[in-house]
Amino acid sequence: MNAASFQEEIFVRRGIFKREVLKQYNFTCCISGLRIDSNDNVSLVDACHIEPFSESYNDTITNGIVLCPNLHRAFDRGLIFINDDYSVHVNNNFTEQYQSAYNIKQFNNTKIQLPLQSEFYPSIESLYNHRKRFALK
Repeated sequence: MNAASFQEEIFVRRGIFKREVLKQYNFTCCISGLRIDSNDNVSLVDACHIEPFSESYNDTITNGIVLCPNLHRAFDRGLIFINDDYSVHVNNNFTEQYQSAYNIKQFNNTKIQLPLQSEFYPSIESLYNHRKRFALK
């Protein structure tokens, strides 16, 4: 396969990943519960890779979760992580200065909302690898 074909395949797969992960989570952030329906077909949540695609090349639904943008960034930076029992844990390596409805620490020890079909639950191995990447327990 040449480089151009490989790039095209990745582009197509990523589109499928995004569409299917969002659908499995009903277009709802699995941590905060944020879901906004729009007449313009605009989504304010992201289909996120648990293990970065650039490292794993894993575009399976079980390597994905749906997060709102601020939680997506926190997850990608290791500020939050998800344990094998699907509970959210907040890293203690940062502080939040003000009480706000948007504080990340409010989600500590909560369970994520899972897809209806268990075969699409987040991969325990991917969650472990995410924690390992940031040297989290």
